[in-house]
Amino acid sequence: MNTIIKFSGQKNLNLAPRTGVLTIAQRPVVVAQRGVSTGSFLATSGGISSGHTGPCFYSVAPSNFLIPWNGGKYQTNLTFTSGCSWTKSSNVPWLVFI
Repeated sequence: MNTIIKFSGQKNLNLAPRTGVLTIAQRPVVVAQRGVSTGSFLATSGGISSGHTGPCFYSVAPSNFLIPWNGGKYQTNLTFTSGCSWTKSSNVPWLVFI
């Protein structure tokens, strides 16, 4: 089965970059965000995070994001074995599922 997972990154008004991790079906999705002083650029993404949990297979792609300081809306794709459950969570308040 396939589903799209949507999330947003809030603005980073600090000078320093920051990193957060979304966990989707026990697979990490790493989101790095530039600080406000680094100017503007286009967001980039890539990578695949996949593996088995018992009889269930999960794959998340892309699994790495580099986003601009002003945030935005993004999405990743989850592929999983039919009949298998999954959860999602964020380890930081500035990354929110939508």
